[in-house]
Amino acid sequence: MGTRSWLKKIPGFRSGNKFKSAIALVGYLFLSLFILGLIIPTPLTLAVKDSESVNQNSATLSGKATAGKPVFLLHNTGVVVQKIKADSDGKFFFQLNNIGDGTYVYTIQVCDSESQENCISKNILLTVDTTPPTSPILELPAQLPDKEGESLIISGTAEPNTQLIVNRDSQPIADTTVGDDGKYEVRTPLVLGVNTIAVTAKDSLGNVSQPTVVTVNFTPAKHRVKVVRVIDGDTIEIEGGQKVRYIGIDTPETVDPNRPIGCYGKEASYKNKELVEGKIVFLEKDVSETDKYERLLRYIWLEDGTLINDYLVKEGYANSSSHPPDVKYQDIFRESERLAREGNKGLWGSVCQTESTPKVQGAQTQSTPQPQSNPTPQLQVQQPTSQPQSNPSGGQQSSGLSNDNYYTNSQGEEVHSPAYSDDGSVPAGATAQCNDGTSSFSQSRSGTCSHHGGVASWIN
Repeated sequence: MGTRSWLKKIPGFRSGNKFKSAIALVGYLFLSLFILGLIIPTPLTLAVKDSESVNQNSATLSGKATAGKPVFLLHNTGVVVQKIKADSDGKFFFQLNNIGDGTYVYTIQVCDSESQENCISKNILLTVDTTPPTSPILELPAQLPDKEGESLIISGTAEPNTQLIVNRDSQPIADTTVGDDGKYEVRTPLVLGVNTIAVTAKDSLGNVSQPTVVTVNFTPAKHRVKVVRVIDGDTIEIEGGQKVRYIGIDTPETVDPNRPIGCYGKEASYKNKELVEGKIVFLEKDVSETDKYERLLRYIWLEDGTLINDYLVKEGYANSSSHPPDVKYQDIFRESERLAREGNKGLWGSVCQTESTPKVQGAQTQSTPQPQSNPTPQLQVQQPTSQPQSNPSGGQQSSGLSNDNYYTNSQGEEVHSPAYSDDGSVPAGATAQCNDGTSSFSQSRSGTCSHHGGVASWIN
């Protein structure tokens, strides 16, 4: 009874209504907390980074402290350098200017009052470094890439753990991190022509070295193109409409309206189409730019390093055909032809061989066998209308050939048929019996009998 009578004397409890009494109780609790807050001081707080690093002669030191409290910046000697009051969110910052390179220790202090009473403090380590790294040392390879689109590998030394930035003609194209041993290696793409390459090193603070500059004149032997159409076994068309004739080889005829389709000609065209049509290839020039038909004369490379000219000879789709001065890979082609012959591959197989040869100057007459399950039209061997006459110079004369046919003699001269072959060459469109018993057919230009004892006799 005594307690209740006492409560009824306090405003809010006099009515005895429980709801009003509860509201009054909550109000008195908040009032009590407020009075306690005025009596007991708020604990001080301070949050700053342990260290700061900058690459300029100015720095900003910032943090968070108790809102509204004074914050002091002290030098390591204990002298107050700056002071500021934390904002309503407790944030503060100090701006330092005109400081030289080096390491500095500062103390940040937050206090209850301007008189620096009841304070807490933390130390901060400031590093100022405006010195750039040394310029990188570059080492270029002894040989530049020989294929358009390949990258140049640059190596050398620089300050350890710096970032290396490579620019070509002022545009960044590559970057890498230098190892602990100070060595680096980076791949740099090149464009055709002059490449001005600048390499700089950047340290962890952002200081950048003076660039090391080199100039590279990139003129690769192999140029990147796209094949849009295969014309036949040894001719293609590339983007832009330019036609390209394969150097050093000859495949049987398939597109000349004035000549029959040569044995294995369609197979050669199909294989060439399978290998290159619609694909990116690389063209390599030898000596001559074009032939008399204004077709580019080139070696054809796939991206995987396959030389198409050699592949077609090696697999029996073409024969080696030498035409100086474009003879860079001719020894390779001749060896590939020898292997294809020995392996009876493609046009050297039974499908394109005759069983007997017409007797011309003592040669054995042969007939043409029917191909086995091969729809490719066969070469028609005709009996010559007259016996070939001996050449005063000792060579064999071709017979039954139009003046549009030609071959290249041992002096590299283009000789039109009918003519004398004094170097074992077989004129275009002709078939010859070689001295070692083999027969040779030439679609355009050839020299096959020159590796088989020379021409023994002409078949047609």
